[in-house]
Amino acid sequence: EGFPWRPWTMASRRPRVVRAAVERAEGEGESPLCAPKGGFAPDIEEAHRAAVRAGKDMYEDPATKYMVMTEEVHRRRGACCGRRCRHCPYGH
Repeated sequence: EGFPWRPWTMASRRPRVVRAAVERAEGEGESPLCAPKGGFAPDIEEAHRAAVRAGKDMYEDPATKYMVMTEEVHRRRGACCGRRCRHCPYGH
C-alpha cells in the first residue's frame, strides 16, 4: 500500500529562514524566488551590485548563505532556464 514513511521533499529540507520567506511570498501571491513587487532587500541588492562590479558570477545570499547567480551570468546563457532564478533578466 505504498511506502510506510513519508518521502522528504525539497521544501522540507530548506533552512527555516528560507521556508519562512517562501511561505510569506506564496501567501502574498508572489513568486518566492523572483523579485518581489517592491524589489529585493537592500542587503541583497548591495551584494548583487558588489558581485557585478567585481566581475563575479555569483554572490552569497546574506540571509541564507546560499550562492546566487548574478544577472550577468543569466544574460551570458542567452535564454531562461525556467528555474525561477532570483536575478533572471528574462522575466521568469
